Amino acid sequence: MQSESQSQKSRTDIAFPWEHVPLGGGFFVPTLNPQRTIEKAHRAAMTARVFHFKSIPCIINGKLGVYFQRLRR
Repeated sequence: MQSESQSQKSRTDIAFPWEHVPLGGGFFVPTLNPQRTIEKAHRAAMTARVFHFKSIPCIINGKLGVYFQRLRR
């Protein structure tokens, strides 16, 4: 049987679509912990070799989350 932290960890894995986002494009990730999501997105962006992006904590359609935008530089 999995411990609670292991089952919660697998539930919170996020696949960030950095490779598929065009320059100037963006995507929204709903989350209850924006800071943790920003940290995970930063690691994923570095792995995908995306160095210029900004993260904006916001509420869209009543959902708390983070909007990520890939910058042109």
